[in-house]
Amino acid sequence: MSKTKNKADNIIIIGDGAVGSTFAYTLLRENISVSIGIIDPSQKKVAADVEDLCHTLPFTKSCHQSVYIADYSDVKEADLVVITANAPQAKFGEDKDRLGLLQQNVRMMTQITTDIMRNGFDGVILVVSNPVDALTQVVQRVSGLLTSRVIGTGTLLDTIRLHALIANKLRVNPNDIKGFILGEHGNSGFINWSHLTIGSMPILVWLEKYTSYDCYQQLFQELEEYVRKIGVDIFADKGNTSYGIASCLVMITETILSENNRILPVSVYLTGEYGIDGVYIGAPVRLNRQVISQIIEIDLNESELAAFQKSAEILQANILALELTDELALLAE
Repeated sequence: MSKTKNKADNIIIIGDGAVGSTFAYTLLRENISVSIGIIDPSQKKVAADVEDLCHTLPFTKSCHQSVYIADYSDVKEADLVVITANAPQAKFGEDKDRLGLLQQNVRMMTQITTDIMRNGFDGVILVVSNPVDALTQVVQRVSGLLTSRVIGTGTLLDTIRLHALIANKLRVNPNDIKGFILGEHGNSGFINWSHLTIGSMPILVWLEKYTSYDCYQQLFQELEEYVRKIGVDIFADKGNTSYGIASCLVMITETILSENNRILPVSVYLTGEYGIDGVYIGAPVRLNRQVISQIIEIDLNESELAAFQKSAEILQANILALELTDELALLAE
C-alpha cells in the first residue's frame, strides 16, 4: 500500500444504504483524493447514487476524485474495502443489544468476505456492520488476511458521542476533550474515566474547579446511559444512524491513507494486551498506511481493567457460540 503522490486511493464501499452513501458523500465533501466504487445488490440504487454523487464533484477542491458503479472484480485494485452492509432481516430485539444482530448478519458477512478474497484483494478491510467487533473477527478469519489489515470501527463513534455530550453539558469545545470509550461497541463498553481530560485537566479536577456539580457519579451515570442507548434510539426513530458513523469512517479512512499516525479506538485483535487474547475489541491504536502500527496500552485502574476483560469475555462467548453453528463452518476450518 505505498502511496503515490497526487494519485487517488481506490476505495470500495460494500453496501449502499444510509451509512454507505453518507460515507461516500462525506469523503467527497472533505476533499480527500479518492476513487470510490460502490457495490450493492440494488444496481438501480447504486446507479442513481453514483449519478447524484458525481454532481458534487464540481464543488470539490481535489481533482483526484471519482465515483463509479463497482462489482467484486474491482476489489483487486482497491486499497481499502469498507463493509457497511447489513442483512435485510437484521433488526434489534427488545433488549436492544447489538450482539443480537450477530446470527442475522454472519452469513451475509461470510459471503461478502468470500467474494472479496476470490477476486484477488490484497488491501485493508474496514468493517462497519454490527455487531462490529464480532463481525470484524468473522471477516478476518474468513479472509485469512493478517489481523493488522482487518479492523472495525470499534468504539470510535461511542467516543465521539461522549465528547459531544460532555461538550454540550459543560459548555466546552469538544476538541479540548480527550479520552476513550473502550471494549465492545455495545452494552459492555465502558468509559475510561481515569484518563478523560478537558483542556489537559482530569475531568474530576475540571468539575471541581469550574462547575457546580456536587454529585459526579450521577453525572457519569447519565453520560454512560446516554452513550449506551443513543445509537439504538436514533435507529428506532429514523431507521438508521448515518452522519456520525460516516464522519468516523472518514476519520479512519483519512488516517489509514495518510501518515498522520492518529490514535483512535477501533476494533482490533488483541494478543495479550490488557490481559486479553484472541478477540477483536475496541482499543486505542496508532493508525497509518501500515494500518495498525501500534496497539496503545493505557494504564487502566483496577475496575476499568476488570470491565475491559469482562467485555472481552462476552465477545469471546458470542464468537464461540457462532463457531458451533452451521452458518460458520468456514471458521472452524
